[in-house]
Amino acid sequence: MRRPNRFFAALATSAILVTMPLPAFAEDGQPSLMERAEPALAVWRGGVDIFILRPLGTVRLVVGTVVAMPFSTVINAAGWPISRDSSLFKDDFDKFIVEPWEYSFERRVGEDLAGF
Repeated sequence: MRRPNRFFAALATSAILVTMPLPAFAEDGQPSLMERAEPALAVWRGGVDIFILRPLGTVRLVVGTVVAMPFSTVINAAGWPISRDSSLFKDDFDKFIVEPWEYSFERRVGEDLAGF
């Protein structure tokens, strides 16, 4: 009966320690822990960008070009006599083709990764 209590106590203690901010112990002139870790984080962000996010952006481009763009063009063409809004075609083209192209091939490596 005591094992679950120990497990939850260890889990709560670990959660508290992980979520606590690290104090800055660096003296004047010495870089802090985050400043020293910045090059490693930049390499990690670049790797995530190159090996995970850009291939996913390329998949989004292919699916948007092959599936979504023709489907949305047919839907917009069917509604053309009613809406008469030609900007729908341009909006869909931008959403399904231009945005994934720019995300996958034109932006700099590591750019747009604020959450990482």
